[in-house]
Amino acid sequence: MKKYKTLIIGSSFASLGYAHTASDTLIIEQSEMLDTSFYLRQRGFEKCCYTPGTDAGRELDSIFRERGVITEDGQNVSAFEICLCRFAEKHRIDVYLKCRPVGHIKDANGYTVTLLHNGGLEDVHTEKIIDTRQTGDGEKYLAVIFDTQNSAIDCDLIKAAFPGSTVSPAFYSGRYALYVNVSTDDINDAKVEIYRAWQKLEGYRILYMAPAFYAKTAEYPKLSDGRYGNPIEAFESGIFLAKEES
Repeated sequence: MKKYKTLIIGSSFASLGYAHTASDTLIIEQSEMLDTSFYLRQRGFEKCCYTPGTDAGRELDSIFRERGVITEDGQNVSAFEICLCRFAEKHRIDVYLKCRPVGHIKDANGYTVTLLHNGGLEDVHTEKIIDTRQTGDGEKYLAVIFDTQNSAIDCDLIKAAFPGSTVSPAFYSGRYALYVNVSTDDINDAKVEIYRAWQKLEGYRILYMAPAFYAKTAEYPKLSDGRYGNPIEAFESGIFLAKEES
């Protein structure tokens, strides 16, 4: 049986920052990707000033900038996950993708956790479990990437069709991200509602809908990226937490 000091449920920039710093850490992620908070939710980072304060943070930030993922005008959210994979591979961070916990038994030294992944069932032992999955009943948003045949977008028209929504430019010229406030917990129902309301908009074309909600105001565990508007800030929060606990 493999043994780890820490098992992190849920992949995020913060999770990777923690695992990069704390030895004997395993990250398990139910989806097929590492970046589940920015890329999966198509959530661009906020235009805030954040300067990396660690060598690892500066390294990841430089990867983004060297590959053109981050520019002064925006960011290519779809490439966040690729850069994060390159970083995790370089630093040999232990990650199981398409993996989820299906049970655990507590003992005097921690937990024996049963994992389900492509290889079947596997038991691992860990001293500590950190669950970063979203909790709470806060507002939920669904990102819609769209373009327009018009020379300029009418934000008032779009917000009238989708009350409580926000619009921001996407990375590529002429593309935009609409974050729609949704009231249902079923993502398919939310997409149907969006398609129906979209009929009011002429000259606007849906290119892509995110496959997961972005819960903006929910209560988040301490390693969830939902706390942070900038992916490098989220990454370094994991580093700082690991150092505090060491």
